[in-house]
Amino acid sequence: MNLFTLIIPLIVALVTQIIKLGFDGIKGNLSWRHILNDYGGMPSSHTALVCSLLTIVAFYNGLASTNFLIAFILALIVIRDAMGLRRYIGQSHELLNLLVKKIPLLRKRFQFMPIGHTPLQVLVGAITGFGLTIMLLALQQYYLAII
Repeated sequence: MNLFTLIIPLIVALVTQIIKLGFDGIKGNLSWRHILNDYGGMPSSHTALVCSLLTIVAFYNGLASTNFLIAFILALIVIRDAMGLRRYIGQSHELLNLLVKKIPLLRKRFQFMPIGHTPLQVLVGAITGFGLTIMLLALQQYYLAII
């Protein structure tokens, strides 16, 4: 394992955020502030990050390792949080936005961003995290083989 291996999950999270910007552009609400401040949307970059980490641990330590078990439990916690608590908070934000639109004084001051993820957003995030990690690990192995 080397420094590039440690950076792979961060690259995956960044690429996933860029993909998310593309989906936002398709929906017509492209905003560069979403790249760092978005806690919802398609795909889930939190899920992509932990699935990337999980894939790396499986690659280097195997599925039967303690390290894999720890990474798996971490992934479950993050994914459950993305679809559970944060999704419920996001639904509350949607309701608050409806209320704020009714009060002119508040309309200019508050706009709550949607947060949390649907199961589809999490699934696409997991596939993105796994797929990008496999590609980056293959690229790393190829690069190390030619050195």
